[in-house]
Amino acid sequence: GNMGNEYVHQHRLIHMVTGQWGESISPTTTGSFIDRTYTYTIPADYNGIACELEDLELVVFMTETTQELISGNGSFPTYSNFPFQNDVTARYVVDIPDNCGFELEPQVNIQNTGENPVTSLDIDYSVNGGPVQTYTWTGNLTSLQNETVTLPAISYDVQEVNTVTVTLQNDEDNSNNTTEGTFNRTEIVTNELTLLLNTDGQGAQVSWEILDTSNNVVDSGSGYGNNQNLNIPITTPGGGCYQFNLYDTGGNGGGSVVLYDTQSNVIYQSSGDYGEGGSANFATEGFLGTGDAALSGVSIYPNPASQILNVVNAENASVLIYDLLGREVVRLDQIEANQTINVAALQSGTYLVKIAKDNAIAVEKLVISK
Repeated sequence: GNMGNEYVHQHRLIHMVTGQWGESISPTTTGSFIDRTYTYTIPADYNGIACELEDLELVVFMTETTQELISGNGSFPTYSNFPFQNDVTARYVVDIPDNCGFELEPQVNIQNTGENPVTSLDIDYSVNGGPVQTYTWTGNLTSLQNETVTLPAISYDVQEVNTVTVTLQNDEDNSNNTTEGTFNRTEIVTNELTLLLNTDGQGAQVSWEILDTSNNVVDSGSGYGNNQNLNIPITTPGGGCYQFNLYDTGGNGGGSVVLYDTQSNVIYQSSGDYGEGGSANFATEGFLGTGDAALSGVSIYPNPASQILNVVNAENASVLIYDLLGREVVRLDQIEANQTINVAALQSGTYLVKIAKDNAIAVEKLVISK
């Protein structure tokens, strides 16, 4: 507090070119102009923290003594003699939370590391080596300026570990044009969930929803009272990918919130300060209830599988295998009591096996490992 309007957080002094006490100048009458040249070698790091040229600022100030400042001014240096006239660096992909199939809007940080301003740039990007999308960025980046660009949504096939690859076009140096980011597949949880929702003094501002990958609302809630402690049961369809969204229209959400499954796997958690809201993706596998006698004793093996999957004790049932986007990739009807299924064509990753017979349904997680 009381730092004034010119305070910049974490903007710190790193070197005094003229020493702690400065240098005397003369004359100091109104209209006087002082011209001096100094040489300073910029180190690679300051106390182990890498030096970023674009963050350096040169400040000059005047004192009558050695303490109180009379006036001062600062400026960001202009750099020259870059190796390339036109060069943009793909610095990094912004961290991506775990996902199970919702389209991504990747974010990439780009920096102008060339002499000339950059006003247009083609950005290619893909996920897991899938189809490449191209986005044309426009703006104005001078030398060493950087910007985080949000790319349009892209779909992909979910794997255990997923890789986003971003490549820049249209410059003179290809060595710094590509960067990658990774994210994991979300944990698969049971379809029976519990939402512990504690409202603050404005409970009516709080709402929540669960969406599937087609943005259909699976379940939702709103209209709560103030300072309530709520225990809300939620049942999602088995074998799907979903998104939990929490909202606070006042932008000051308070009260703890926890969403978890029957195995105590936590899907979303906030200690009570979630602002406008929060979000988390999750996938459900479903389970076979003890009352489903038609599928009693059904099992699949091996799991993980690579070439062959065996389904036993499921005579005359239907077997469907889905990826985590909900797409059917294998289907067999009226199977034998001991059925062999060829899964050699499936890519490595997690799938859901749905076995249906006489209105009874079992859903099991299947891992394909090549």
